[in-house]
Amino acid sequence: MKFLLSPLAVVVLLSDASYGFVSRPSHQTKSSPLSMSLEKYADELKETATTLTRPGYGLLACDESTGTVGTRLEGIGMENTYENRRDWRELLFTAPDLNKYISGAILFEETLYQDNKAGTPFVDVLNENGIVPGIKVDTGLKPLIGGAERRNL
Repeated sequence: MKFLLSPLAVVVLLSDASYGFVSRPSHQTKSSPLSMSLEKYADELKETATTLTRPGYGLLACDESTGTVGTRLEGIGMENTYENRRDWRELLFTAPDLNKYISGAILFEETLYQDNKAGTPFVDVLNENGIVPGIKVDTGLKPLIGGAERRNL
C-alpha cells in the first residue's frame, strides 16, 4: 500500500528553488540525519511532487471527518454508518474520468484503511487510476494562547 503523508509538504521540500520554494542551502557541507533519511526517497518524492503539481489538475479534498460526512449523508436522508461513508467515498473515487482532472486525493484516516465493496483498498483504487493518495494529519483545535474566546490554532 503506497501513500503520502502530506502532498504539500513534499512539494515544498522537493521543489527546486527556481520555483520559489525552499531548498537546502548550497553552503551546507554536513548532512543532517533528516536529509540523509530523505535522500534515499528523493527520486520517489520528486516524482510524486511532479505528479501532484501537473498543470490542469487539482487535488480532491475528501478528508472530512466521520461527523462531517455524517452531516452530508443525513442531509440526503441517509444514516451515518461505516457502510454509507464507504459508499459515499466509493462514489467519489470511481467517478468517470476522475483521473483526467485530479492528481491527488487528501484522505481522512478512516478512508486510508477502508476498502471498496469489492474488497480493494481505496488507496489502491486511487493509485491504479494515477491519483496520489495522501492523508491530512489533524489533531483538532487548540486554544490560541493570548487569543480571544473561540480563537483556535
